[in-house]
Amino acid sequence: MSFFVLSPCAAAFAVGIQSGTPGITPNRTVVGFAGQEWWVVGYNGPPGVYTTRGDTDSVTLLLKSAGTPYGTAAFRAGGDAGPGGGMKRYPADADQWYELDFTYPSDYSDSTLQRKMTAIAENADLFPARELALINERALTPSTAAAENDETGGAPVPGQKLWPLSQAEWTDIDNDEVRCFGSFFWMRSPYVDTNAIFGYPTGGQLFFRPVLSVFAVRPAFNLDISSVLFTSAAGGKDSAALGRLYAVDELSGPVKFTVETADTSFLSLICADTAERVVSTGGTVRIEYSGAKTAANKFVSCVIEKAGDGGGVLFYGRLAGTAGGTVSFAVPAGLPNGAYVIRLFNEECNGGMETDFACPPVSIPLLKK
Repeated sequence: MSFFVLSPCAAAFAVGIQSGTPGITPNRTVVGFAGQEWWVVGYNGPPGVYTTRGDTDSVTLLLKSAGTPYGTAAFRAGGDAGPGGGMKRYPADADQWYELDFTYPSDYSDSTLQRKMTAIAENADLFPARELALINERALTPSTAAAENDETGGAPVPGQKLWPLSQAEWTDIDNDEVRCFGSFFWMRSPYVDTNAIFGYPTGGQLFFRPVLSVFAVRPAFNLDISSVLFTSAAGGKDSAALGRLYAVDELSGPVKFTVETADTSFLSLICADTAERVVSTGGTVRIEYSGAKTAANKFVSCVIEKAGDGGGVLFYGRLAGTAGGTVSFAVPAGLPNGAYVIRLFNEECNGGMETDFACPPVSIPLLKK
């Protein structure tokens, strides 16, 4: 059985971390997810992209990272070589042929761009399975007065994890810092027959071009945040040293989420003694645990929170990297007398722009007197 002692002086360091999802603001908050930076463009709206008033269980994210990390594509590829290879003739365009099935080449359904979005989502190197599972599927439907933000040409497209903005959604964002991308990028809205809408690199304009044009692929998606345990500064929590207890700092800059998972084959923790720990200044807390999952990026970690609703995280630490043992830490200097809660959990800490995961925390009361 291993025994770990946390440095009592480590509270001089600080980590940006908060319980839940505090401070999410559309057109301001940037979230790290699947290795990229994403703007929050919808949350608890309207206004906002693909969100409803009072909905606090999801956020809509739009790719911020420049450099076309998901490549480029024609809206709908084609040529004049005739049938074959899934090509269909469009007589109104001087016998031009286009890929796949459509009424108009500017239909988003079954377009080259739509299939590219699907391929990106299904690429585990781009969207790891555990992060992909957090994305809510969306049904894209043809434009109607009742669903103007769906501005999609052609047949309905159900079950979409990733999708381009529509013209109406681009308008709803109304912020050129968010809308700019550094490259021309396709939207999913049709213009006329063989033309579709695209966004300018600077974000301030929309225009249309033939669907055969090749522009950047810029996905958006809706993320389920109902199981988020913590929001932390992107990269900050993941760089915390083992065996230190860190005071909590304000969040700033890009953030990322730690999501709770009930998959005990992935992350788990058993703590038989959850009785209240009573300590005085200079006292030491000891906790035995077992059943933790281990890997290079898996740890037994804890937060200390003020007891009661809205108490908030006061300290965070990665305590150990073994399946079982005893962790021990001195009560942080300057902690006022009062009631607190230690929440102990097994977590997987990933890269700065990737989601972290944790098992359901074990709660242990702490009384400082």
